[in-house]
Amino acid sequence: MDGLRLPPLIEEVMDPSGLLEEERLATAHQAESFTRQIQRLQSQLESVREELDALEEEKESELSEAQEELRVAQEEVLLLQQSAEEAAGERENDIASMQEDLCRMRAELQRLRAASQGHELEVTTLRAELQKLHAASQGHELEVTTLRAEIAMKSRGGGAGDGADGSMSQLKEDYHSLRADRTDDIYVALTKEETSDAQLREAEERAQEVQRECEGLKEELVELQTLYDSSQRQRAGLDQELLCCRAELEELVSHRLKGNKSESWHLAVAGAVAMTAVVALVLSGIMRAVA
Repeated sequence: MDGLRLPPLIEEVMDPSGLLEEERLATAHQAESFTRQIQRLQSQLESVREELDALEEEKESELSEAQEELRVAQEEVLLLQQSAEEAAGERENDIASMQEDLCRMRAELQRLRAASQGHELEVTTLRAELQKLHAASQGHELEVTTLRAEIAMKSRGGGAGDGADGSMSQLKEDYHSLRADRTDDIYVALTKEETSDAQLREAEERAQEVQRECEGLKEELVELQTLYDSSQRQRAGLDQELLCCRAELEELVSHRLKGNKSESWHLAVAGAVAMTAVVALVLSGIMRAVA
């Protein structure tokens, strides 16, 4: 039998220990391969878990940060809205004050117009009085001229005797007396005329001054009316901006209550920041107007 070789299968059957050893080694290799695969899968699973945890933490951090930004933005919006309302109240007070100034200036303008009419009447009266004084002065001069003519006629007819001399003397006395009286009257008339001229000039100066004051009040009245109209337009614009801000704020609050996604919070925060900028812009416009 030593010279005979058996087939390999028969040899393997005849040698079970070798077969078992090979099978054991194959099983060990397979187990080792499975172990490495399991370890690799466990490592990948751990990495995935770590990534998920990191993403969850990042999401929670972003959500918390977004909530904080939204809260701060809402507080800023409320503060700016309060400031805008306070500025609007101050604007209301300014408008009421301007309305009072308008009424006061209208009354002052009417008073000045009445005073101007009174001054014009006074000027007319003084001018009429001056004309009367001039007429009286001309009448006095006519009387003196007539008396001088009578004296000259009497002097040329001097041959009439003592009666003529007496009449001449009497006429001269009357002339001197009339001249003295008329001189006094003319002096008084001239004095009155000078006084009337001074009063006339003073009245005309007062009338011109009143006219200048009227023109100045008219210009100031126009400026105040323009400022009042501008304030009304700014107030209407401010009311519209505040309504828009309230609507946007309500929409942001609605988003906050409905959504929990990070993108929604980012959009909400962006909207709140944009609304804050709008309110700040409106508030700055109000402050410039009040200034």
